[in-house]
Amino acid sequence: MTVQLGLELMVAGYAIEGELRDREAKTLLKEIVRLIDMTPVGKPFVKRFPTPEGLGGVGETIAQAFTAAQPLVFQSLAESYSFILPGVIPLDAWPEHLKPRGGSYLVVASCRRFPEGKVEDYLGSKGFRVVSKGVMLLKLGR
Repeated sequence: MTVQLGLELMVAGYAIEGELRDREAKTLLKEIVRLIDMTPVGKPFVKRFPTPEGLGGVGETIAQAFTAAQPLVFQSLAESYSFILPGVIPLDAWPEHLKPRGGSYLVVASCRRFPEGKVEDYLGSKGFRVVSKGVMLLKLGR
């Protein structure tokens, strides 16, 4: 059965304990994209905080797109991030939280359902502890 993309959006969010460095985070995101049987598109986007204007905390937002079907609109915010259209995995890394190990928020959003438990297991295999997780399914139309 072929799934018509765009009628629903699966979103899984993970609060994880453990410090991530820039290069590790980029690799982690690419590996998660492949783990859920998607294809990475382009290089990960990285935004470090605070900004030159002093906005935001101390940390970074890293995002990896994994859809070529539509353009992706991703906006980094001083307080967090915002994205329009599915097919992105943002990772918000904040080393000041959950000291001394650091903490991050990982969000996976896709028009195609994916095994969110595999992502949690993978994070555990990489030495990260998922301290909380939430999953939702949003639907358009019918």
